[in-house]
Amino acid sequence: MLRERLGTRDMGQIRPAINRWLIVTIGWQVLVIGACVVYVVVQGSNHSKSPLWIVPPMGAAFGIAMPLQLIVMAIVRAAREAR
Repeated sequence: MLRERLGTRDMGQIRPAINRWLIVTIGWQVLVIGACVVYVVVQGSNHSKSPLWIVPPMGAAFGIAMPLQLIVMAIVRAAREAR
């Protein structure tokens, strides 16, 4: 979604690609966080004494955040080179 536009080094093409990417990314994160909330609500009422029942939603929340660091670095690099 971003690779071709970031490769052009033209801010006129980079900006719309980043906006599309942000919409998709934020939508995906809302879906994952919503699923985590549903999981916590459903499992929270009947979980065991072990605190491990919370691990799956925490893993999902951290899992969607980690790849963003790589993409943001690529965006910053492309924007810096486009100047």
